[in-house]
Amino acid sequence: MRKQLRLRKRKDFDTVFKKGQFLTSRLLVLRSVPNQLQHNRYGFVTSKRLGNAVVRNRVRRRLREGIRSLTTRPGNDIVISARAPAAQADFHQLKAAVVNLFARAGILSDDPNASGEEKQPCSDRLWPSSAGTKVRSRRHARRPVASSPPAPTTAMRR
Repeated sequence: MRKQLRLRKRKDFDTVFKKGQFLTSRLLVLRSVPNQLQHNRYGFVTSKRLGNAVVRNRVRRRLREGIRSLTTRPGNDIVISARAPAAQADFHQLKAAVVNLFARAGILSDDPNASGEEKQPCSDRLWPSSAGTKVRSRRHARRPVASSPPAPTTAMRR
């Protein structure tokens, strides 16, 4: 998610917490307040109650991905707080909770072009390398995905 689409300052979070609309579900809490921008800004709150850093980051990644694929009405600052059961929820449960909360808040758009961004398929996950093998992502471009285990060698070193 681009920096301009994120809430990063404490002042922005405080504004949403004090003046925002408040909706809850079993997994998530959504707070939103209108802003004067042509896009939405998102903030995520995952407390230590969820678990260790790995669990908190996993929940944040799943929430970001669930929101990325939605078309929303622009002009809101949105904070999504994860509750303790969200740590055990899978991606589809979290996305269903996000869709439910966005629909209840009136943020979800019926028009696919309402968010101001064109939704393009994420085709950069797998791309062909120069050797003709597929690589996992741009970050792993130099390490091709192994298609079969390496052949055993005749001489084993100790």
